[in-house]
Amino acid sequence: MIEEGHRKIKWAHSWGFYHIIFWISIAFTLAYDIIEYLPYDPFGYFSSIIIRIALSAGLIYCNLYILIPIVYKRSKWLYWISLVVVTLIFIASYKGTYLITTQVVSEVTSDTWTLFFNRLFLAVRFLMISLFMKFIKDWFEQEKKLNEIKNTQLTTELHYLRSQINPHFLFNTLNNIYGL
Repeated sequence: MIEEGHRKIKWAHSWGFYHIIFWISIAFTLAYDIIEYLPYDPFGYFSSIIIRIALSAGLIYCNLYILIPIVYKRSKWLYWISLVVVTLIFIASYKGTYLITTQVVSEVTSDTWTLFFNRLFLAVRFLMISLFMKFIKDWFEQEKKLNEIKNTQLTTELHYLRSQINPHFLFNTLNNIYGL
């Protein structure tokens, strides 16, 4: 019965589950940032959120699955240069993510440097999240490998001890003691 309960919640221990929860929370955060525009232009509001999520996902997964495992292992300087380039591409692409047609969009009226630093802060935040995700995933994988090594070592020791106590030898010894 316990095993069945464990199997039922096994999906909650997969990385996909955590990614889904993470992106739902990001979607709510991005939706809340521009919630005041929902009554004016619902289509533009939801389109803006979808594009923002796609750009954020591109930045995070580019860093998580391309830059860190491939570029960083080859050259740290190339990684940092690539990170700056990807961040600048994100900032430039993020500029046109407001598809809201109302004239009261705050991004239109904000100055250029404020927008740049807001987007830079957002990009750095997403990059830090992706680094955190990578380190946590690596830590869990390392713990899993360590547990497998410990289990293998215990199994090997158990087999070794069993081989030292040969049942035939033990039976003969007991039989000789009985005979004496």
